[in-house]
Amino acid sequence: MSLSFFDAIKQGNRYEVERQLIFNPSLMRDKEEGLSPVMVAAYHRQQLHAAAQNGDEEMIRTLLYGGADLSLKGNDGKLPHELAQEAGHAAAVRLLEEGITKRFKSKW
Repeated sequence: MSLSFFDAIKQGNRYEVERQLIFNPSLMRDKEEGLSPVMVAAYHRQQLHAAAQNGDEEMIRTLLYGGADLSLKGNDGKLPHELAQEAGHAAAVRLLEEGITKRFKSKW
């Protein structure tokens, strides 16, 4: 049974996230058909924010290489690195802040 992309992220299943990105790189792009721009933004916000809040560095790195947007704020108005910082995930904060200054090149 295949997990949804977001469920795989929440569960920290990097293998499943990478598998889905390989077969559908548009999962991290803003061109999903049938969704309004607001829905697309909300969908992408949830992905990186969930990984940041969990302090899942490998998932954060996977999402950044997949093209995650670090500038999207969550429903609470916070950026991913702010959530990681509040949760006490110092290494995740460093990775996210590095991602702000350096553009990750997509592997897919």
